[in-house]
Amino acid sequence: MQFNYGFIYHGVRYGWNKKQLYRLPFERNNRTFQLKKIDPIVIGCTTCYNIQRNKLTINKIKLLTTSVDWYIEEKKENFCPF
Repeated sequence: MQFNYGFIYHGVRYGWNKKQLYRLPFERNNRTFQLKKIDPIVIGCTTCYNIQRNKLTINKIKLLTTSVDWYIEEKKENFCPF
């Protein structure tokens, strides 16, 4: 997956791909966290994203977002019937 726009929030990278926000894989305290799609939350007429227990509005995220060149290799698992 190619991420052309993204931001770093409290040491964790977030990236935009096809108008979807993703948390990129990272490691903290000997624990690994996988690629995760962040779903938007609509509060009234405002679109927010829950980022590390903080609700950031789309306008605040636009201020944080910059042009980046991040590439994450997706591992596609083979079909296994069991």
